[in-house]
Amino acid sequence: MSETFFPRIKKEEYLPLFNSFIFFFFVLASWYALRPVRNEMAVAGGVYNLPLLLTAVMFVMLLANPVYSWVVSKVQTSRVVTYCYLFFIVNLIIFLFGWSYLGEEGRLWTGRAFYVWCNVYSFFVVSIFWVAVINHFNTNDAKRVFGVISAGGSLGAFFGSSVARYFSTEICGNSSITDLGPISLIFFSIGCLTIAIFLSRSLKPKNSANQEQKDDVIGGTSLEAFRNIVSKVPVRLMAFYMLLWTALSTAAWMISLNIVESWSSDPCERTAFFAQIEQI
Repeated sequence: MSETFFPRIKKEEYLPLFNSFIFFFFVLASWYALRPVRNEMAVAGGVYNLPLLLTAVMFVMLLANPVYSWVVSKVQTSRVVTYCYLFFIVNLIIFLFGWSYLGEEGRLWTGRAFYVWCNVYSFFVVSIFWVAVINHFNTNDAKRVFGVISAGGSLGAFFGSSVARYFSTEICGNSSITDLGPISLIFFSIGCLTIAIFLSRSLKPKNSANQEQKDDVIGGTSLEAFRNIVSKVPVRLMAFYMLLWTALSTAAWMISLNIVESWSSDPCERTAFFAQIEQI
């Protein structure tokens, strides 16, 4: 059978490939457990407010990209995952405290802020994973192992959404520990990110070309990404593709949220429905 479908894995690659597989599993499990909660917050905050929230997402992304580019240009590549994921964990804890101790109006704004934050989180949490993996496997290795690693992410996405669905269907609202509602899934997400941090520490540059640079920084400036869009045709085309894809999918998504809002007023039921969609 062709190695395109069954790549030949070297013995010394078993452990790093397994770690990368499990690493991506927990990264996407963390995110896909939060996706239904994010969608629920969009409905709870008022579907009519979505254009304003999406505008906020755009501005936050414009601010976050230069900051992230600056961080990876200054921080040792072996520490990028640890620093960034710890930052995300702290953010999640802050959202939990805000949801727990603020009043009804405070919860409304916490939910809206959480929605904006989730859209930024979804981009960076995956990008940071690939930073770690790309710095471990060389180009030839990547052709053989990245498909296997991606399968780990697919399983993690299904697992995370399954946990969210089970929680929202069987537990949410039925126990005193779930008085927080669907946002309680943040605990699961924090656990997954913590495991991902420990797994990332095993992925170090291994080949001779990278060995001397394993603790080097990437370099560049905080505006490097914007310069690449202007100066490099492939990057510009990818940016245009993402613009069209995002615009069309967002329009369809906003229509679907209106339907869900009319269908149910129960946060747990809506979250379970969103989680079921993520499983498909």
